[in-house]
Amino acid sequence: MCVIIHQWKGKRNVTYKEFSNAWSANPHWFGLMTFVDGRVCVDKAMKLQDAWEIYSSYAEEVGWQENMVLHFRMATHWSINRSNTHPFHCGNGKYLVHNGVLGYTSKKPWEEDMSDTRLLAQALEKFDSNPNDNWLDNDVVTDMVHKVCSWGKVVVMDTNGDVWFFGAKGLMSSDGELWASTNAPFSSYSYCSYANEGDLLDEEWFWDDGVYTTYKEYCEEIGIPYNPDEIYY
Repeated sequence: MCVIIHQWKGKRNVTYKEFSNAWSANPHWFGLMTFVDGRVCVDKAMKLQDAWEIYSSYAEEVGWQENMVLHFRMATHWSINRSNTHPFHCGNGKYLVHNGVLGYTSKKPWEEDMSDTRLLAQALEKFDSNPNDNWLDNDVVTDMVHKVCSWGKVVVMDTNGDVWFFGAKGLMSSDGELWASTNAPFSSYSYCSYANEGDLLDEEWFWDDGVYTTYKEYCEEIGIPYNPDEIYY
């Protein structure tokens, strides 16, 4: 599965070790989204060194002032190319990244080489058909997004540079400052769960809901069966 890293505004940067760990596990292109000069900016790279240089440049410019979302792709279907690399525009200046496999695939011959996430992003664009539309304010649409990606995660950056989360619960961190969708970037980590989906991500919201030393401890705390495979969404 792909790896998503969320770097909170005002928090530390990703280290090269964490970055290269994520790349080693997911080497099929890199994508980044952050907020620069009043809009979401996106960049992509095919090679590790290029990807690191892109990240380092944005981290130096805005890393302490704005959210940054990094995506390392592991292609399960469709071509490995720039067109299928996250982030994808998903309506009126918003962009998204995803990890996991969605519940649908391309149907039409001319869509055969479009990834499932790319198709989702194009579908969401249609809900923003007018300049003032924002599907994030539409409960029907956000509920649909959550259900479609219930076995993965979708992270959206809106036109204010804020970050929204949909899908399976849980992120991992080595120190409470940097969060990832899997443990790939970290040599050691804690597991954090949160109760709501489709809400604006807020740092305090994570910590208030509990941070657990291990995923097993988290399962025991809330009374659900322990399945170590579930941490690899």
